[in-house]
Amino acid sequence: MCGPKKIRVAVADDDPELLPGLVRLLGSEPDIEVVLTAANGVDLLNQLRVRRVDVVLLDVDMPYLDGLSAARRIAERFPKIAIIMLTAFEERDSLAQALAAGARGFLTKDVPISELCAGIRRVLAGETVMAAEPVRLLADAYRRQTEISDKDRAFSEAVAALPERLVEVLNLLVEGSSNRTISKTLGLSEGTTRNYVSEVLSRMGCERRTQVAVRALRAGYAPPDNGNQRT
Repeated sequence: MCGPKKIRVAVADDDPELLPGLVRLLGSEPDIEVVLTAANGVDLLNQLRVRRVDVVLLDVDMPYLDGLSAARRIAERFPKIAIIMLTAFEERDSLAQALAAGARGFLTKDVPISELCAGIRRVLAGETVMAAEPVRLLADAYRRQTEISDKDRAFSEAVAALPERLVEVLNLLVEGSSNRTISKTLGLSEGTTRNYVSEVLSRMGCERRTQVAVRALRAGYAPPDNGNQRT
């Protein structure tokens, strides 16, 4: 009589010290079977063509084809396979990229084996599992994005409140114009130009003129083609 069906797991990691131990620990679980291992994404994809797998554990940093690229291809070619990114998440961008690649799990390499096995079972059941560190990184990324969005709105509101003459100065600042160019274009004295530039910086909440250009770019603000004509 056959025993209960085991979860078929693939492990892809180029660390020769970590891989054997991880395979051994996973294989000691009664409901988990490691059916293939790979040291890079290319080898993994080739093996997935001929081996049935339920869950893939993917390291982010691998040669030839990294984990994020492999995750995208697995999601396209083998949509029934659940993907867990197993990584140190030293680079914050990895988490967002893994989300976009279709991964359902985000576990760090130092996670206890019991938690890793529980994560394998949960992603197979359709859940998304995340260790504490990836959750913190995701929260930080969301908070930073929210802060940028708030600044973008504040920038747009500040532009809307500017007098017409200061809008003209702002447009020239965004284009990278010097004070001399602003003076010549708008027919202003250099002293008046300095005062106007200082006022624009203050109203936009910027200390340097380069900050104005950066914030304009992030907020999607661009000077109109005819916005800097001399009046």
